[in-house]
Amino acid sequence: LGLSARAPRQRPATRRRLALLGAAAAVYVVVALSWLTVTLAVPAAQRPWAIGSTNGSAWNAAFVFNGTERITGKAMEPGQSAAGAASTIAPPSPTRLLARKGELPGTWLGWEALAALLLGAGATLSLWRVRPGAEQSNGPPDRNAYSRRAVATGLFVWLVTGLVLFSAMARLHPRYVEGFTPAVAGMLGMGLAWLAGAKNNARWLAAPLAALLVIGLATSVRAIESHSSDAGNVGALRPSEQRALSAYLRANQGGARYELAAGSATSVASLIVSDSRPVLMLTTYNGRPFASLANLKRLIAAGEVRYAFLDSSCDPRSAATSAGCAPAARWIRAHATDVSAAAGLSRPGVLWRL
Repeated sequence: LGLSARAPRQRPATRRRLALLGAAAAVYVVVALSWLTVTLAVPAAQRPWAIGSTNGSAWNAAFVFNGTERITGKAMEPGQSAAGAASTIAPPSPTRLLARKGELPGTWLGWEALAALLLGAGATLSLWRVRPGAEQSNGPPDRNAYSRRAVATGLFVWLVTGLVLFSAMARLHPRYVEGFTPAVAGMLGMGLAWLAGAKNNARWLAAPLAALLVIGLATSVRAIESHSSDAGNVGALRPSEQRALSAYLRANQGGARYELAAGSATSVASLIVSDSRPVLMLTTYNGRPFASLANLKRLIAAGEVRYAFLDSSCDPRSAATSAGCAPAARWIRAHATDVSAAAGLSRPGVLWRL
């Protein structure tokens, strides 16, 4: 009789929670997809090309290039071969984030993530053992138990999802794991608080955990001091060369609309920031032609662009996605004049007079 009397009172509460959960999920999906949907309101010819997509669509970039192809490794990064990709990041495996060397060693995040998983599991399970509203041994009823459960469970699911995803995905860069580092930090913090509040308080764990945090901190400091980057040398002109290049262009470009044409945006990123002048981009991501050769010739004939900056070469070993192998870049090397030395650059074949 007791069970039959309680069941009807519990069912409405359960249905209400499920309804709220469904409504929250629907709102989440609508908000998450809102900006992708808005892009469809702009004609394809007038909206920016979504980097990595095959058709310029932000939906394609989100769900194919940054979705399924990240898992399967179908598409390589610019100038990257399958062998090169495998040599810099440990191959997919359950222990990938604990690698001893490579671009994503365990000292960067993996060991902290493992500790967060173990401690977070204990902290989360302990919260599920607390009955909401029940008297606690050391104080008043815990009336926030549902909120605590929700936060802990959400962070734990986030952490586990990140561990599984980044251990399995083929196309991985260290910066990608920023997608779950907040969950690592949250679970590690909750786990430490749980340990501190335990009856035996597990003091023997204090030194190893402190050492783990110190290792992560030291690794981060070294990365900052060495200017480490997993995105290549973006706009890596030496300050002296950049000043010389900027001065040369100002003195010689006359009334041209563009400061220069560039093989890719990343090659002249720092110049764009410092000079704030229009630059004609010849390619976009993966060496995809952005300005056609016909358009480049038209702009040259009209006097709107007089120089081109090409910092990547094209030889039999170059990847097909290299910006240096784009049709416009090939044409420039065949018909323009190399003025790199005159501009004060240390390498030949970088600055060309059109």
